[in-house]
Order: sequence, then structure tokens, then C-alpha cells
Amino acid sequence: MGLEQKVLNALVIEDDKDVLRLIQEHLKTLGVKSTSFSTCEQGLNEFLAHQTLYDFVITDLNQSGTSGADVAVYVKSYSQERIPVYILTGGADQDLIGAAKRIVGEKRFIDKPFNAKRFYQIVEEVKQLKAQATTP
Repeated sequence: MGLEQKVLNALVIEDDKDVLRLIQEHLKTLGVKSTSFSTCEQGLNEFLAHQTLYDFVITDLNQSGTSGADVAVYVKSYSQERIPVYILTGGADQDLIGAAKRIVGEKRFIDKPFNAKRFYQIVEEVKQLKAQATTP
């Protein structure tokens, strides 16, 4: 008799509709429910209103206004680092990339173009983190 596994929920922030659709498809294939927004401001508002719903956040680094690095700082601080943040980039200002890598760590950086294997790795990492958090 196995334990039923909780469906993971992801908050996704990406302003490119084609990239967003691809992310959603990858996550759906892996059994992850995703809620998506096209701006960091919208995503942060959603996170603030419903933070307990989300197991992890994926955000694009380069956005006008609030950046993905800003999202990472806010989510990590507000969730007391319980909710991992993954940052997508297709190239950006090297200083911003460096700052973002210092915030989330090298292994939570997603280079565009990405593939399904990368999202499998992310989902597996989140599952492991959730299991460690519930182990006494």
C-alpha cells in the first residue's frame, strides 16, 4: 500500500508567451500544476495572496520593471527559504546574471533554450526538498 503523492504546484513568471507555453507543457507532462503570469508584479501579488499553495517558483530574469532576481529575493525572504526559486535566462546583463546566481545558486539557474530533462531535474529536486522538510 503506497502513499499517495501530493501534486506539486508551481508559480511561473514569463513574459514570452511561447516560452511560457513550453514551460507549462513540460510541467504538465511531469504532473505539476502551474499558475502563470506574464509580469513579475502579477506573480508577486499572486505569491503574496496564496504563498502556501506553491511548492516552487520559476521566473524569467529579464523583465521590465521588477526582475526575476527581485522575485527570488522576495520569495526566499517571505517563505524563509522554504520555497525554491529557479531563474530562467536567455542572456542578460552579466552583472544581473551574477547577482541572480548568488541569490538562487548555480544549480537553480535555467539557461534558454532548455529541454524537458531540465524540468525533470527541477521537479525531482523539489520532491526531495519536500520529503526532507516532512522527515522528522
